[in-house]
Amino acid sequence: MRLRIPPELKRIETEWYVITGAPCSGKTTIINHLKSTNYEIREEVGRGVLNSIQPEGPVSSKHKHMMQEIIISAREDIEEQAPCHQPIFFDRSLVDCITYNRLIGENPNDLVRRCSRYGYKKVFILDRLPYVSDSCRIESRMEVEKLDRWLEKDYRALGYAVKRISVDTIENRKAAILEEIRASD
Repeated sequence: MRLRIPPELKRIETEWYVITGAPCSGKTTIINHLKSTNYEIREEVGRGVLNSIQPEGPVSSKHKHMMQEIIISAREDIEEQAPCHQPIFFDRSLVDCITYNRLIGENPNDLVRRCSRYGYKKVFILDRLPYVSDSCRIESRMEVEKLDRWLEKDYRALGYAVKRISVDTIENRKAAILEEIRASD
């Protein structure tokens, strides 16, 4: 389903950068490296939500929908509290929620307005690393492939310039992100 972008949509422009990608792309590792070098960051909320409410065994459709609503609400709170004119790196953004809603069978257009209040300065999508399963990665390999494609498609549909960061060492990936930021300032 294509995203419908209301023509009157006006965003509050920010100095925020998004680090995103499918599960197992190294987002949290990059975010932690940026944090250790004194960059302001906002961590992903999904893992915490999954850890707090995930039932034992397979996750039902009902639980996925409930988790997604909690994640969306938490993401909105994080953005609402972040200073717009301060450079901040986000481990995912509300736009990722559009992609995940699509994955669980929800209409992605239901979130467009909620996800478009703030504009991100730059979006970095990390290419996938080899898939490693853990207690919070509930997506199948096929779903991970879909997420990888859909994330880029959804950010571009919302008018963002997307920069793919290829698989490399942590230091080289971080350097590529920071160089891209310097070049665009």
